[in-house]
Amino acid sequence: MSGVHFDAVRIQGVRGEQVAADLIEATDGDAGPVICEATGFRWMYFLLAPGTAKDHTWPLGVQRFGGAGCRTVTYIGVPALNGNTWPLQWYSEPTPTAPYVEPAQLLTALEPVSP
Repeated sequence: MSGVHFDAVRIQGVRGEQVAADLIEATDGDAGPVICEATGFRWMYFLLAPGTAKDHTWPLGVQRFGGAGCRTVTYIGVPALNGNTWPLQWYSEPTPTAPYVEPAQLLTALEPVSP
């Protein structure tokens, strides 16, 4: 549940995939949790620590879920770490050293592909 267990930043399609790839490269493969939807709009969800998404200004086309200013609770599907949870899959799994995506690193990865 966004805003409680984590905040989420959502980016659509090829742009989201490129941002995720850039983030993973910049963090030597330890980017934190990124979820990919394999169907439809192919959203990429970047999971941030609770309450941190509101502290940043996100570029056009990036949606924020959770934190102050959000009037509703948003449920975001989280795939299992093991087993088939299609159409959701981990693009980058959480790790002990990166349990969440760092907002500043995500913003840096967004810079080259911002409109």
